[in-house]
Amino acid sequence: MPQSVMVDIDLPISYEEDYKKVNQVLLGICEEIGKIDGVEQSVYKGTQEFSHSAVIYKLRFYCTPEAKFERKRDALRLIQEGLFEAGIQIPYNKLDVHTY
Repeated sequence: MPQSVMVDIDLPISYEEDYKKVNQVLLGICEEIGKIDGVEQSVYKGTQEFSHSAVIYKLRFYCTPEAKFERKRDALRLIQEGLFEAGIQIPYNKLDVHTY
């Protein structure tokens, strides 16, 4: 069994957000993820993809295999809190319905 596993989080952020602000906020969040007990290393990888409705940013951290799912939940909580505090919204799919 490997001593540590890599956990990737792909995070969609609206194109309308200032990418410089997003990068700074995500760097700070990555530092906080690195402080979680059981996380060996946390790395902000940057822009991963330009999708149809959002820019996808990648965060990566390493932890033991048995703690993978719990540490991912911890990381997602920190991401949600950090984005909320910074005023950055996580986009969701929207559907416009037009009637005649």
